Amino acid sequence: MAQQKVSKWDLEQWQAVVDELKDEDWLPEAKTRANVIGTFAGMSLGMMVGAIGAMAILRLQNRKQQLVQAKRDEEQRSSLDLVNKNMAKPTTKKAVQKAYDAEIAKAQENWEQKAKAAQKAGKQPPERILPGAELSDRLWSDSDKLLADVQTSMFDTMTRSHTVSDLSKLVDAHRKASSREPATIGDKAQANNYVTERLLRTELARMTDSVNTASYISNGIGWVNIVTEPGVCSLCAPLASGGPYKIDSAPLLPDDTHPNCRCVKVPAMGPADSPDLTDDTIKASGAVTGRYNDTNDPHLDKRDEIATTMYDEFKKARRSNLVSKISLNTSVDTETVASALTHVFDSKYSLYSPTAYISGGPSHVIKHFDPDYDMALSIQRLRIGKAISPDIIMLKHEALEAKLMDEKGMKYDDAHAEANKSFNYVAALIKWKEAHHEQ
Repeated sequence: MAQQKVSKWDLEQWQAVVDELKDEDWLPEAKTRANVIGTFAGMSLGMMVGAIGAMAILRLQNRKQQLVQAKRDEEQRSSLDLVNKNMAKPTTKKAVQKAYDAEIAKAQENWEQKAKAAQKAGKQPPERILPGAELSDRLWSDSDKLLADVQTSMFDTMTRSHTVSDLSKLVDAHRKASSREPATIGDKAQANNYVTERLLRTELARMTDSVNTASYISNGIGWVNIVTEPGVCSLCAPLASGGPYKIDSAPLLPDDTHPNCRCVKVPAMGPADSPDLTDDTIKASGAVTGRYNDTNDPHLDKRDEIATTMYDEFKKARRSNLVSKISLNTSVDTETVASALTHVFDSKYSLYSPTAYISGGPSHVIKHFDPDYDMALSIQRLRIGKAISPDIIMLKHEALEAKLMDEKGMKYDDAHAEANKSFNYVAALIKWKEAHHEQ
């Protein structure tokens, strides 16, 4: 039946489909695809049935592309209106586009570095979050796959069957939640819609971030914090704890987080992270670096609180993913990274405990290492691909220290001193801070 020649009545049905779609606002890409589909429609009855199905899908994809662009434009307008109502100095579309282009260029540079590191290590490159300019191409590419599936599936069904009910079943969406592969055209269309929504939400997040960044720069705001939503993931939680960030080196949303990220940047507020850094006293307090130090946190209260929160989030994260990310971002082998993280987060040793000692107990107890603020920030930088040289030294120091303690039975103080001979993290960090005018 599929190879049966088309009749006059069949051609009339095809023409009816074409006539119905004449008033559709076709994008140039859709017109090209419609012409290709029409070329095959007259070859056989099976090809015509497939072409009719493909035209229905193409119509939906054409409208989807228009909706995506409209949503993107609306997000830019609404975000721009919102910041201009709440900020002293208005921001222009030109400034937003400049911020957007800068973020795309920076994200591409970061991704290329990670991809090179992955290739060198013989690993798969990380997922690249597509910028808006490539979003349309990706959606059309996905659409082409769906169109090909529709035509092939309908033709094959016509070849095997003579009933309309079989074609109806082919179009129905009945994929079970546990099924990984779409089974019918309806299932595949649903899967395609999900991918589109995911890509769109991710692009809208980037657009919002660009609008906010442009507005902050226009209003002289130099520091930002990252605010998460309830139910924050283990990747974004440490980012929120690790702020404030200098605006030109803050994590990119969503490129440094993940698709579907809903985190936002807000101006850093308060005496320790004020955006208005003009007073020498404020600068001396540590506000310039956006980090806490002995001046603005003399009793370590804030730093210990942040470190504990970040350590908890690192421990909750899937360790294999964390190891892979850090290895990918640094070219440090996974064995070294895994050993360092296990040593820092999981291993227990006989360590000095001032609390126990002051309470009249032994000076040393079996316990985990206490959370360390600088190390928490180092691990976060390693995780998001923004490592500085002392961070790499820290990894190698911890891995060597673990080996000395676990395999050679050395006590912590001795192992620490020995590891410092090759990889002195504290000295390297102090030198880096001095070079970058941080306390």
